[in-house]
Amino acid sequence: MSSKHLSSQNYQPNISGFSQFKPSAALNRFLDNLSPDLANSFSQEQLIAIQAIFQRRKHFVDIRFSVPLIWTKFYIVFLLGPERRSSARLKADRSHYPIWTTANLLFVMGFISFSLVLMIGLFNLNVTKFKRFSRPKVHPASIPFKATQAECEKSGRIWQNGECIDYGHSPQF
Repeated sequence: MSSKHLSSQNYQPNISGFSQFKPSAALNRFLDNLSPDLANSFSQEQLIAIQAIFQRRKHFVDIRFSVPLIWTKFYIVFLLGPERRSSARLKADRSHYPIWTTANLLFVMGFISFSLVLMIGLFNLNVTKFKRFSRPKVHPASIPFKATQAECEKSGRIWQNGECIDYGHSPQF
């Protein structure tokens, strides 16, 4: 195959008797990378089978986006759904795509570090900025008009060292 990219205009599908078949964009991209002779040699049944391979599966969670950086772009994909691969396929995938690579470990450590810094920042923001919205601290106060222990305890306060102390006193009172 030559190094020059072939366009889908070189591919003329043999669709006699199969007027309902429409090649997908993924199938056309695949055929574009083949020589015109090879692309035109597939039967209709073969094209339908190849197209079925390129169909995306539905996942519960399917998040895909690009992250532009100054010097390049990265893409991120997060998929979540039931495992449908066979045990043989899982074993083959583990050998071809190992989890514990240097890049994966660096990514995980970076993600954990970023998450910790973010949580610490949010915690500090919560402590400093929103203190006035938090529950006020208890500031015990002496109640001078309760002169006896009986009067003090009857009002739900505590008699301590000869004084009636109110532990429910609000500093905003």
